[in-house]
Amino acid sequence: MVDVVFRGPVPPDARPFAASPQEVAGPVRLTVAEAETDPRCPPWVPDSLRRAASI
Repeated sequence: MVDVVFRGPVPPDARPFAASPQEVAGPVRLTVAEAETDPRCPPWVPDSLRRAASI
């Protein structure tokens, strides 16, 4: 699993997609609260999202 976090404005009509399906199973867009309650998320994902949100 790779944890890549980006912070920035998201247009309301934007939808995540895998630009390279051979490398990425599928992108996911989560808020910190969603990541904290998602059983698929390892503990470092909400931590990374909190750090990005604090910048």
